[in-house]
Amino acid sequence: MYMIRKIKTQEAIEKEKKRNQIILGIVMMVLIVLSSAGYAIMSRDGSTSKVQKVQYGNLVFTQGNNYWQTQLGNKILYFTNLPQNISNVTISSILPSLGNYSGNNLYVVNSNIAVSTLSAALEGIASKIQEACLINQTNCVNKDLPIKDCSSYVIVYEEATNTSVEVKDKCVYLKGDFFVATDKFVYRLFNIA
Repeated sequence: MYMIRKIKTQEAIEKEKKRNQIILGIVMMVLIVLSSAGYAIMSRDGSTSKVQKVQYGNLVFTQGNNYWQTQLGNKILYFTNLPQNISNVTISSILPSLGNYSGNNLYVVNSNIAVSTLSAALEGIASKIQEACLINQTNCVNKDLPIKDCSSYVIVYEEATNTSVEVKDKCVYLKGDFFVATDKFVYRLFNIA
């Protein structure tokens, strides 16, 4: 059974079209208002959006996304841990001073994500930071890397159960938790902790 559609005048068609446009416009405006209100309500999760700051000595550490930062002179340093949280990490002997790295190449053995803290801290101080292998290293993955010994400035990341920083000649061994050991090394290097 077929239904026959009514014949509409041009005026009726225009009137219906205008009514549909007004309804569509109202629906869109309501949608925009509700989505904006929803976003405003949902973004308030009860936490304050204040940036957390911690004072340590004469430095202020500001928390970012998964890191802490502080400004020392005109250099911004980034850390995973605050200095007071890693005070139990031992350093076996006297570290090379920051001046020792100035203008020299720094080599990194067993590079990992914690190197970003080290690289950011020594950027503009060491002339170059490059991956390398130690002379007696049996697990050197990339045979194209330079082979170094402790007569060069070398940072060696080493797996261990205890976190520590050990020094042998110009080599610094960062052992255990790489983020904690790297932070401890950089804090000591810049005479922060």
